[in-house]
Amino acid sequence: MMEAIKKKMQMLKLDKENALDRAEQAEAEQKQAEERSKQLEDELAAMQKKLKGTEDELDKYSEALKDAQEKLELAEKKAADRQLSFHNGTKKVTLTLASSRFTYLGQCGHLPLRFRDATGSTGHGAAERTVER
Repeated sequence: MMEAIKKKMQMLKLDKENALDRAEQAEAEQKQAEERSKQLEDELAAMQKKLKGTEDELDKYSEALKDAQEKLELAEKKAADRQLSFHNGTKKVTLTLASSRFTYLGQCGHLPLRFRDATGSTGHGAAERTVER
């Protein structure tokens, strides 16, 4: 019976040592997991900060793009209005001069017209003044 008790005590001692080894290993694994968790939390915070900066930059460039598009639309509208105005003015001058006693010598954009009347004298003037009959 003494042998059985000694054997049982040895088994309990061995179980205790194994349990202590497993506890030490579990503590080491827990420490590693905590360190990894801290590392991942730091990486997450850095990525969130970078994301915030990227979102701010996106907002800035989106606003700049919106402003540029508005300016482009306004410039296109102005250019279309000017072109329409120029074409309308050119047609009016051309038609008026064709039926007038003046000979049309040329026009460049919004520059004054040059004309020659029936007597051969030349003159300069704006379209409104030059096309009188």
